[in-house]
Parts: sequence; C-alpha cells; structure tokens
Amino acid sequence: MKKILSILILWSLSVLLVWCWKQKEATTIEPVAKEDTIQIVEWKKTRTDFSNDEKMNIHMCLMWWGENCDPVLDENNKNTYADAIKEQCEIMAWMEVCDTYFNTEAEIIDAWDTYDLSAKDSYKEKQKQEIVELEDGDSYAITLENINNTIDWKEVRMMAYNGSIPWPLIKVKQGARITLNVTNNIADITSTIHHHGLRWEDKYDGVPKWMWWFDIPMKKWDSIEYKLDFPDEGIFWYHPHVREDLQQELGMYGNYVVVPNDETYWNDVDDEQVLILDDIQLDADWIAPFYKDHANQTIMGRFGTHYLINGSENYTLNLTQWKVTRLYVTNTANVRPFNISIPGVKMKLVGWDLGAYENETMIDLLLIAPAERYIVELYPTESWTFDLTYKNPAFTTTLGSVKVAPNDEVSTAWNLFATLRTVEQVVTDIDTYRQYFDKPIDKRLRLDMTLNGKTKDDLSLKMEHAHDWSTATLWWLTYDLWEMEWLDEMFEMNMTSTDEWTKRQLIDEDTNKVSTDIDDWKFTQWDLIKVRITNDGEGLHPMQHPIHFHGQRFLVTNKNWVPNDNMVWMDTVLTLPGEYLDILIDMSNPGKWMAHCHIAEHMHAGMMMNFEVFPKEESDNREEENDMRIIEVEATRFKFTPAQVRVKQWEKVALRINDVDADHGAQFGEMDVYYQENGNILLDTSTPWTYEYRCATMCGSWHQEMKWTVIVE
Repeated sequence: MKKILSILILWSLSVLLVWCWKQKEATTIEPVAKEDTIQIVEWKKTRTDFSNDEKMNIHMCLMWWGENCDPVLDENNKNTYADAIKEQCEIMAWMEVCDTYFNTEAEIIDAWDTYDLSAKDSYKEKQKQEIVELEDGDSYAITLENINNTIDWKEVRMMAYNGSIPWPLIKVKQGARITLNVTNNIADITSTIHHHGLRWEDKYDGVPKWMWWFDIPMKKWDSIEYKLDFPDEGIFWYHPHVREDLQQELGMYGNYVVVPNDETYWNDVDDEQVLILDDIQLDADWIAPFYKDHANQTIMGRFGTHYLINGSENYTLNLTQWKVTRLYVTNTANVRPFNISIPGVKMKLVGWDLGAYENETMIDLLLIAPAERYIVELYPTESWTFDLTYKNPAFTTTLGSVKVAPNDEVSTAWNLFATLRTVEQVVTDIDTYRQYFDKPIDKRLRLDMTLNGKTKDDLSLKMEHAHDWSTATLWWLTYDLWEMEWLDEMFEMNMTSTDEWTKRQLIDEDTNKVSTDIDDWKFTQWDLIKVRITNDGEGLHPMQHPIHFHGQRFLVTNKNWVPNDNMVWMDTVLTLPGEYLDILIDMSNPGKWMAHCHIAEHMHAGMMMNFEVFPKEESDNREEENDMRIIEVEATRFKFTPAQVRVKQWEKVALRINDVDADHGAQFGEMDVYYQENGNILLDTSTPWTYEYRCATMCGSWHQEMKWTVIVE
C-alpha cells in the first residue's frame, strides 16, 4: 500500500512539473543577452504598449534580479522587452542592470562615503531628558554631542543635545525672550537649530545659507547664539535644518511648551506630559547607512524599523485614575504618520500647533503627520495597564504602555473634561479673518516628482498601490487612510534612490517655476494670502506630504470643496494624493522664509521654496528690482580696503572680497549675509545699523585685527 501511495505521489509531482514547464515556455521570454545590447542601445522609437501590470512586473523584476530578470510577459510583447528595460533605466539609472546593459555610472553609488554609525567608547551614554523652565531674559546652554544608545540589543551611535534624546524640554511663558547658546561638539557634521513654528526673527530661524541666506552652520567647536521670542501659546519643537534626514533620525529633536498668559485659555488639569513619536531604521548590524554628500531613500522617505516614544523602545506613560492629564504630542519621524489610540482611556482633542481649537472634540484615534503637534486631554477611569497602539489599514501594533495608578478621589478637573468647550479667545481672534475665507486664490502650489529628469508625461508607468477605502475623521477632515503610505512597500527601489535622481517638487501653477526657482512670492506684512495646495494624485509616485511654512501661521479654510467648521492656527498641514487644501496665511512676520515638505528626504530632494515678507512700514520705501551694486573689498596683510562701506537701507548690495596675498575669509557678526555661487556676498540692508566684519583666519593676532564696517543708513 505504501509503495502504491509513493508511486501516485511521484506521478502527480511529475505531471505538475511538466505542466509548470509548459506554462513557463508559453508565458516567459529569455532575458536579454549581453551580446544583444547593441539592439537595446539603439532604443526603438516605436513599441507595443505593455499593460501597467506588465510594466510593474518588469520594474520589480529588474530591482530584485538585475541582469537575470526573467519577467512574465504576454507573448506578443516579447520583442519590445528592450524598450521596457530602457524606460525603467531612465527612471532608475542606479540599478546594476542598467550599468550592465547601457554603460551608465550606476556603480558610482557604491563609492560614496557613508557615516560611521558604530558606537564608540569615547561617546557618553544617553542621559535622562532635562526639563527646563526659563523666565524672560534667561539663557540656556546646549551642546551637540555623540552618544551611545541601545536599540533592539544593538549599541549604536546617535546624536543628542546635552546627552539626551529627546533634547531638553524647554518651558517658557508666552511673550518671553530667551537666549540659547549652542555649541557643536560633533566632528563629522555641520548643524543649525530651526525653531519650528516660532514667529520670530528670520535671522534666528536656523536655515543654512544654501537653502536661503541665513546661518553659516556650526562646524566642530563652533557656537551660535539664538535669541528667541515666543509670541504664541502652544507646542513647538526644535531640530536641525542641515541634513535633518540624518541628524533628526539620530535623535536631534526636542520641544518648547509655551504657557499662555491667559490662565483660562486651557482647561484646568492635574498633570502635563510630553510625548514624542519617532521611528528609526536599523539593518542587520546597526543604523541603516547614510551617505555623507547625498540624502538617500528619497522616493518615499526613511521608514523606521523600530518605534520610539521619547527616545525609548519600551516607554510607559504614567497616568492616575480619575485625574486629567494634558498631553502634548509631536511626530518627529522622517516620514511615518502615526495613528494612535489608548483603548480604555478617554481622549479629548483641544489644540494643534499654535494653540487651541475653536471647539473641543472627543476622539478615539489621533492621526499625526511628521512635524505636526497636537494637544489632547486624557482621563482614565480604570486602574490598569493599557496599550498605546498604532493603528493603520496595513497593521496594528503596540508602541508602548499606559500605566494608570489607582486613586479614589475624582479630580475637580473632571467637569471641564466632560464639557466640550468653545474657546472664546480663539473664536474672537479668528473672527477677524473669516471675511477672507472665500477670497480668490492668490497662489497655487502643486506637489509632484521627477525621476532622473522624467515627469509623469514622459513615462507610461505610474507607481501605484492597490487601495481600499478605509477612512478616519480628524477635526472636520476625512482622510482616506489607504491613500497614505504607512510602510515602505517599495523597499529595494526606495533604498537605492538618492537626491541625485529623485526630485520632489513644489510647482507654482501660475508661473510653472519649480521649488527654489520660485522667486516672486513677495508679500507685505499683514497680507492675508490664500494658497491652494494640490497634491497631484496622477504623478509618478503620489503620496502624502506634510507642508510647513516657516515664520508664519495659517488656517485651513477648505479641503476638496468642504469648508472647515473648526478652526485652529497651524504651521504644518498634511496633504493626501488627489486632494487640495486652501490655506489662509497670516503674513504677519516680516523676513525671508522657507516652505517645504517635512518628509526630510523629500525636502533634500528639492521639495522646498523661498518667500519673503517685507515690513509694512518700510515696504513703500524699498527699492524696485534693479541691477545689484557690487562693492569690491581688497584683503591684504593685514587690512581690508576700503575699511568702511556705506549703503542705503533696502539697497541691493553685494560684497566681493579679493584675497591678494593669503586666504583671509570673512567672519560676520550680526548682519545677515548670503553667499552666491559666483563668490559675491549679498547683504541684508533692511535694518539701519553699523555692522563689523573681521578676518576669519584663525592663525595669528594680526588676522584677528583685520576688520571693516558696513554702515546701513
């Protein structure tokens, strides 16, 4: 009996193998041989169209198998396989197969330097986060330094401020001015600090000169002084604005909590806590590599493999039964949106970036995109340990735990928690702006992408995913959760993409100028500018984008023809593929500012632009656009000639330093400057003052005595 059964099994397997081989012969073709590359290089100008499924088949086959790719294709399309490979290599030139067939320079990526992310004995261990309460006029010192941290039993190098991840939590009163003295002790990076959401002077915004024209980033041992004002209540954060794809990922972030002057602005609560959501990407050995001169994973962004809350994998949020806790939540991840819940704990949404909503609402889920901040109140009625969960259509997982300590006394704050309040201070403030909600659109931005210079119109393949129609509602918006990227579904392709080939774009639809080529967004202080942001759902790889405007605040007035009926001041908003948002920007803060996608890799791949707000009282006096005045300054041992330069306020002036006998350089004090590519130094002449420049050469006291002045009259 056993022999008969064995024979039957072997016979069945033989039949199955023969059938599979015949199917393979009928539906596949041989890979293109290397000797046939001359045919491929000639690029056929006509071809039979592949179906989108077949193109995606080739696309993924090339990614995984390279020159051994043997895709399943329709028999009629055999002869046009070369054309399909050609199209894929046009958008993914870094693939090894493209180098094999087309003599590209794909292998150059392998030669790019990466950062050493291994732990070192010389690095200190991660410190406990410090909570600092600063008064008006106070100063605080912050040091950037390497630390060792343990994630998933691996000891890795990370970066911290004052040794902690997150950085120190700084609490200030609304209207206070403080000074941060920041020193960089990390040898292999330059850095700045951007104070995200603050409406204060642009010279302290932390934007490096190659993105606009402010900070010269700190090298090792360099220091920067930031003088900061806090005009708005709410929750803000600070992070680098140089290679934040690297530095932010490695732990460089922290919060400001601004306490309102009006004691009735927030509800009374029993406790306040801060929650920072993050993730980090590890490979087999340590943190996944970063290139020194290029951002990588630029198609989708760097999705982490491990979740962190307040810098920890195993975080416990401690609450007390019958007590109300105000929770400030920030998402500092490079790309990942979080959708969090605490089953068993009541949650009320009360605020966003820059303060309170008009109307409080009870929620079960909190959807928060990178760079966004929310303020919620929590009220547990049971003594228990609950899961802090991360829910999305792809999966549900636990981020941490919520431990509720037993307590018999019901808080007096319970009545306020149970009441869905209308915040009259916010309503009164926003009433001033309601008449402008239906004003005509002033500016139009479209979000899109190119790959190796190719747009969606140049290529027939659109990278898309099958979506369901699960939704979530937050404030008045309804989000299609399947239109969001919750994980990296194209890991191999994303992993090999860099800012060399991937270009994420902000496109001015009125001028067709792209990203940093947009040069006509110039406004006057107190202008109310209505901007329509359209996330192109038909692009090469449409995905969500959190858009951040520096230095200003805005209201979302409309989404896809649905008016907003619950306003809150914001500086960052999430846009999904195929949708548009109308925002009304309060251009109240003069200066030179940036707007960009806050997916770190997308910003470095070009999804950023500049705009300028001129002071109201001076806007009528500023000069019209004209040719720039160039002032030649000669640097010799040991003087500058001329020693003094006089310019008019708002005059367009650039300095050109000519070194005669040595490399002298220039060290700038309080005046904002910007280096052009041709070596000119643009001066910010908006403020009358006398500014002093010195030689930047550190060798010898004679160099230090070299100086000249610029007088703005």
